Amino acid sequence: MWDEATTGANPLRSKIYRPELALKLKDLITLPKKGLGVVSEVHDDYVMVLFRDGIQRLVHNLPPEQDQ
Repeated sequence: MWDEATTGANPLRSKIYRPELALKLKDLITLPKKGLGVVSEVHDDYVMVLFRDGIQRLVHNLPPEQDQ
């Protein structure tokens, strides 16, 4: 599944994951502990990301923290 989802993908174009990112279906992301991943489902406040070693749920689209 992962090999199929990343065929032709350019890891240099992946986004470094941060919870504040608003991700879309098929976005490529990089998570330091997991490596390259592909967004496979998008929900309002979380995404499901396919990594080489499985699927992981990650939060996304969080408002940025405000400095006070």
